[in-house]
Amino acid sequence: MRRLTIDELLAVLGGALLAGAQFAPWYDAVSPLASISGYGGLGAHSSWQVHAILRWLLLLVAIAPLVLAYVVARDHELSWA
Repeated sequence: MRRLTIDELLAVLGGALLAGAQFAPWYDAVSPLASISGYGGLGAHSSWQVHAILRWLLLLVAIAPLVLAYVVARDHELSWA
């Protein structure tokens, strides 16, 4: 863990926040006739519920800093410079 700089720790924190934000309400339907990606009626909907493909892309983006911090912390040899 000592090999990680403040930049890598902030990136890990940002990835964790992005992953958690997927389940927070992003869209609010205020009309009973509203439909957001098949979810009809009143209520708040999260990004995870609404976006079918973007949910996985955002999850991959959120996991990437964790993987890179792991590589740095373990001092793995990479095949590229």
